[in-house]
Amino acid sequence: MKKSYSLLILLAFAVSLLAQGPPPGKGPDNKGPDDKNQKWIVKPDTVFFIKTGNETTLTRTVNVQRTGPPSGGAVNATLQVTSVSGGAWLAAGPLANGKLTLTATPGSLGPGTYEAKVTVTPAGSPAQTIEAFLRIGTAPGSPTSAFVRPSSLKFEMKQGGANPDPRILNVGSPTGNTASFVWGATRTVTTPPAGTWLQIGNTISGNGPGQVTVSVNGATLGVGEYSGKVTVTSGASSVDIPVTLEVENPGSAQGEDSRLLVVNPKALNFIVHPGAPPPGPKTVDVKTTRSTPVSWTATVESTGGWLLPPSPAGGSTPGKIQVSVSPGALTKGQYEGKLKVTGGGVTETVRVFLRVVGKPDENPNVTKTTGKTSSAVQLSPPVLEFSSGGNNASVTAGAVKLDSKTTGLNFAATASTARGGPWLNLLNTSGPVPGTLNVSVTPGSLAAGVYTGLITFNITGAVSEKRHVLVILRIGAAGEAARLKVKPGGVAFQAKAGGSNPAAAMVQLQVEGAASAAYQSTIQYVNGSGWLAVTPAADTAPKTLTVTPNITGLAAGVYRASVIFQATGSPGALPATLNVVLAVTAAGSPLSEDSAEATSGLLGFFVEPAPDFLATLNLPLPVQVALFYPDGRAAEGVELQIVSSGSEPALWLDEIGGGLYNGVFRPLGGGPMSLAGTAIDSTGATVAEFSLGGDVESSDDMAPVIFQEGIVNTASYTPGAAPVAPGSIVSLFGRELVDTTAVAGSLPLPRELSGVRVLVGGIEAPLVAAVSGDTFDQINFQVPLELAGLTHADVVVLSNGHYSDAEGLTLAPSVPALFTLDQSGTGAAAALHSDFSLITDQRPARAGDTILLFGTGLGAVTPAPNTGEPPAGLTSLTGDLRVTIGGQQAPVRFAGLAPGFVGLYQINADVPAGVSGQPEIRLVVDGISSAEGVVTNVR
Repeated sequence: MKKSYSLLILLAFAVSLLAQGPPPGKGPDNKGPDDKNQKWIVKPDTVFFIKTGNETTLTRTVNVQRTGPPSGGAVNATLQVTSVSGGAWLAAGPLANGKLTLTATPGSLGPGTYEAKVTVTPAGSPAQTIEAFLRIGTAPGSPTSAFVRPSSLKFEMKQGGANPDPRILNVGSPTGNTASFVWGATRTVTTPPAGTWLQIGNTISGNGPGQVTVSVNGATLGVGEYSGKVTVTSGASSVDIPVTLEVENPGSAQGEDSRLLVVNPKALNFIVHPGAPPPGPKTVDVKTTRSTPVSWTATVESTGGWLLPPSPAGGSTPGKIQVSVSPGALTKGQYEGKLKVTGGGVTETVRVFLRVVGKPDENPNVTKTTGKTSSAVQLSPPVLEFSSGGNNASVTAGAVKLDSKTTGLNFAATASTARGGPWLNLLNTSGPVPGTLNVSVTPGSLAAGVYTGLITFNITGAVSEKRHVLVILRIGAAGEAARLKVKPGGVAFQAKAGGSNPAAAMVQLQVEGAASAAYQSTIQYVNGSGWLAVTPAADTAPKTLTVTPNITGLAAGVYRASVIFQATGSPGALPATLNVVLAVTAAGSPLSEDSAEATSGLLGFFVEPAPDFLATLNLPLPVQVALFYPDGRAAEGVELQIVSSGSEPALWLDEIGGGLYNGVFRPLGGGPMSLAGTAIDSTGATVAEFSLGGDVESSDDMAPVIFQEGIVNTASYTPGAAPVAPGSIVSLFGRELVDTTAVAGSLPLPRELSGVRVLVGGIEAPLVAAVSGDTFDQINFQVPLELAGLTHADVVVLSNGHYSDAEGLTLAPSVPALFTLDQSGTGAAAALHSDFSLITDQRPARAGDTILLFGTGLGAVTPAPNTGEPPAGLTSLTGDLRVTIGGQQAPVRFAGLAPGFVGLYQINADVPAGVSGQPEIRLVVDGISSAEGVVTNVR
């Protein structure tokens, strides 16, 4: 992640302390002008046509508009339609009043997904492309042919370098039917003829939904682009998935591409909550960018031995390391350790943070939990969704469940909406944890579109946290084809053979595009039969449905079924699918199993989303996975990773108990997409793999999105789960955050820039800069000082009338970081001589000199300033500070906030005798160190 604006843009030093990044009007990647005020935009730029019945034509409307003045008037543009597959099924036009009509004519096309592109070239402006997809399904009960996602694969590598990671093709059914259908996969290499660089995994056929692992081996290939395809055949139909491999010149390798070892993530964070079990292990990937594997060894360092030996302690790339902690008798506080991975003479360091909030429950019968969250409270669902037809004034109900293994917690909740008035209602506003918050929405006369609201939870008790749940309300447009949606998209039941039936589950069947729609349901069993009932089986949606399992006569095992809801009397209505998992354990067997036992042969299933999901670009997609042993026992203490076929980073799910794991996926690219799940046990071994496919389309009203783990300390840029301290300056990365670049020009810092606000734990944060870029946007802000004492706070961006999904932020009293000249967090420090001139190679410091260092995240000072304001006078750091230069302790003459600045700390220290060259500088506050690799020049 590349930094564009540093904190010091705002501070405007009298001398040029830092490279300030590109000036306003350039994106964070320095690609040149990015003036969004003078652009034509085409939205949405990814559309889907879905044929579910006997429709002969389907239409969609796309906006073609200028984002800024001059606006209005006729839009002149040329249109060109290019078919990728399926022939000439798409037509574009007319273009009138800023609206472009797209018409799909399926004709005699059979079930499958077809692709076309529309090139729109406004007069005097660059061409823009709309990707269009036509999905043709089959009615429930009809013979099924395979849907394969994604629709194409592209690999890139350096000549002589490491092969790219394998990719997953998901093979599913056009109806979301999880019942059996037979398919097979073959590969073909086009260039070079009869080449062998394209390979598919062992699973090249299936009897039911499945996946194909696609890998490439370019070790013997020269620079160039190579093509091939994977063909999946089902019944009498087949679909080709183009595969391309681009081999680049090795001379272009820079930065990460030239590294011998690649270790990810670079930071791990563990929190011990009072009364909860100790945290379980977390996974670190070890890879190389070279063409041959690299042998590596792993060691750990921690004071007191709380960081346990890694598992395994060595291996060959690629590999996985499980990192575990044992808090033992540690007192409350923050601790730091290191995982060091060495291979080929290179050592990569992973920072490991441990915060002990209270004494853990050491009961061996309590299963350790895993997951990337630092929160003591689990919220389910993490995103609450509602759908309504136009002019529907009815009230629709939902609920958020709060769970925790920490006792004595309570919650208080408030609600807000980004636009549309007070349509979001809380039916209760406080209670104990575990507990339930009941929610309703009143659409009233809201116009068609997507609306977002926010529920803020204040968690108090043994742990203090600030949490958010995003609420999405979709209102269909008049004349839009009705679409059924079921929430949640899946339910999981657990029971013991011969025992009582599990309690029934309640789900909401909702309607988009109409006030109501009659429906009928069909249950399709993957295994077993007759064990599931849905009431009412046929009625009129919106409706609250009861889903009831019956275990009578069922042996121990895991049973799966899908409930297909089809609108009746509504031609073209998209059906909804409810996934159901029933885990039946043998009598006398525990319902869950400790993670220490062997976990091979686990069964993993996506409970949510449903197969063949239709998601919206940038809007969060809730993900829930059920993981069980074949005999029905819940698999706990396992890490679950979700990887998409797009460019999104891997998503680690949070364990919520009972074999269920939750997370929120944020799609960043449109088109057909697959999600692949991998379960990893405590030894780092893969114990289950599974996948599903769906589609992602864009919208003409895009919501802001924060990248996963996209909030980092502005000085150190430590990626991953590194905590930050209240008062720190941090950088947030995402898309659709900012329309126009703006930088704070006065103090105190504003709470809004360019129409953008950032909420941290429900508090509006002071903003340093809001930067609009070509490929991503960036916001720099100060973490509110009012959050001191909390362990976790969620961050939400409010922009263009929408809330983003929440991104969690781990908080700690102090996590020091030094600013550097190249804004990378390593290299030459942004250090000054005592006369305020810059320390450089040409004018280095000398032993005995007092030098000025600048950082952020050093923690509390006295007297304390207000959030967003500079200190009124000189301040003093309250924590225990040690400064080392070249490994020697440096006398500290001053440590506090830099006078006149916000969130910027200044440390005046003497260079110790005998130090020369480029010595490393470290700040250690209350035992927590700044990052490695920050140096200065001393002669």
